[in-house]
Amino acid sequence: MAYGTAARVARSAIARAREKGMKVGLLRPITLWPFPTHEIGRISRHLQGILTVELSSGQMVEDVRLAVEGRCPVAFHGRMGGLVPTPDEVLGALKALSAKTQRIRAAANHENPPHSVRPEGTGIAVHRADAATGAAGRRGGRQ
Repeated sequence: MAYGTAARVARSAIARAREKGMKVGLLRPITLWPFPTHEIGRISRHLQGILTVELSSGQMVEDVRLAVEGRCPVAFHGRMGGLVPTPDEVLGALKALSAKTQRIRAAANHENPPHSVRPEGTGIAVHRADAATGAAGRRGGRQ
């Protein structure tokens, strides 16, 4: 997500990312008031992450985080003092965000395996292999 001059840089970085097979896009608000909270919240349900590219110290990123409400990670890449980031720098930030989202998904899959069941009479979910033996896991439950 970027606006103004930063959006032109982001557009170049997105073209390079797509050449490398990354699925990326650009949300470029024309105006920041009123802030597009509803639109960002709506699309965040379908995204793995959002990178905000700004020529500031990150004023827009806070509004984006509020709009997303934790549905996906939000990262920031910006420069101050009139320095404009290069498309390669933005591409690097996109790659870093992609790696972060992959780690988050891997951790979530590890903590919440898709084949867990809740044995009758216990308050916790255990792996199917444990369910056959009646093991209740480390957090207690009926022994």
